[in-house]
Amino acid sequence: EFPAIKRSFGEGSATKLEGNKTYKIKLLTMISEFKTRETLSVVQKGISEEDDEVRLTSFSIVNKFTNKINEQIKSKLDEFEKSTDPKEKGEIAKELAKSYWDLIYFGLSDLELEKYILQMIERYTDTALELTQNDSEALFLKGRLFLYKKDLDNAEKYITNSIETGYDKEKAYPYLAEVYFYKREYKKTKELIDEIAILERLDPRLQTIMNMWKN
Repeated sequence: EFPAIKRSFGEGSATKLEGNKTYKIKLLTMISEFKTRETLSVVQKGISEEDDEVRLTSFSIVNKFTNKINEQIKSKLDEFEKSTDPKEKGEIAKELAKSYWDLIYFGLSDLELEKYILQMIERYTDTALELTQNDSEALFLKGRLFLYKKDLDNAEKYITNSIETGYDKEKAYPYLAEVYFYKREYKKTKELIDEIAILERLDPRLQTIMNMWKN
């Protein structure tokens, strides 16, 4: 059974939010509607605030989001166990891997559970690849997992394979560029960047690399 991730009150970034209490609460409430890693990171900063109301608001938002993912995982686990159709089971496995990945991506996993979560991502990604005959999205997710683990050769292999099997290049290129950058293959990094014509459409992960190239 999946051990639900729980937030510890007081857990969060040491960075403080700017502004008075009223402004902070309004800001937290507003940005909580946008479920991105960047906005959630801002909300998590509020957990370290001295004001109890700001801390409680931040904690409540993060905890609600975490519980939603936990519920998705439990639901998908139940569906996975009940399914007898290989193709359907493969799709459910992929969704499970994505939900587990969300806990890592959004910084919602406690450190002691990260190893377990990474194992679950690998298990269900491998299951999805086996049952869906190398689904491009599952290949991409496996590549991101290897990148997270800094296994750059396998990250390159799986992300490249995902593109070759039809995965969206604009979604995959930022991660592949990051792989090349870490491997110090700067020519390949620049070639990928040059292939994406409009900078505003780039994933934020490429912004740092782009700035380095400009400088």
